[in-house]
Amino acid sequence: MFAFEWTPREKWIATIAGGLLIILGILFWAGQEEDIRSSQMQPYASTKQTTKSVPTEGSLSKENEKGAEHQVVIDVKGAVQRPGIYTMTAPVRIYQVIQQAGGVIPDGDTSSLNLAEQAVDGTVLYVPRKGETPPDMAGSQNSSNKNSQKININTATAEELDKLNGLGPSKANAIVEYRKEHGKFRTMEDLTQVPGIGEKTIEQFRDQVEVK
Repeated sequence: MFAFEWTPREKWIATIAGGLLIILGILFWAGQEEDIRSSQMQPYASTKQTTKSVPTEGSLSKENEKGAEHQVVIDVKGAVQRPGIYTMTAPVRIYQVIQQAGGVIPDGDTSSLNLAEQAVDGTVLYVPRKGETPPDMAGSQNSSNKNSQKININTATAEELDKLNGLGPSKANAIVEYRKEHGKFRTMEDLTQVPGIGEKTIEQFRDQVEVK
């Protein structure tokens, strides 16, 4: 029987070829393991991105605060440096409106005003001179405390609230219950936190109430 014998050169070539095949095999399997590792990490990366897109509680709180702001227009008259109509972002106090108008002139008298009171949209703020009796202007900020028809939203009973435009017994009771649970309202816009009351409802009775 014929026996095949390798020459030294053929043995050398066979050794080199075998080594290359082993190296190629190692590289192939290394590539396969990398692909498997990448495919296993992909769902985690996708979930991580989705988690980042969810708004945080802090960001929602800031958006709600921003949405509660609104513009008020006040007609400032009397003993101030720059009488006129001013548009400001609520909530804003009477002393801040007076500062915006340049402050009180030397003979101005603010003793009849509640400087800490919140300015109400669409009213007239009259600063009298010393010894002057403030004129009785309908809807003025000066007479708001004397207006018996205005209801303090923080002390009114359900029966008093029921008389307001746009409110019925159920919404009036809801306001009282919310006030008992969460405390006093700081602005008119806080009323939107009461179930069933929105901006349109508030606009119907805004000139009939006050927040103290």
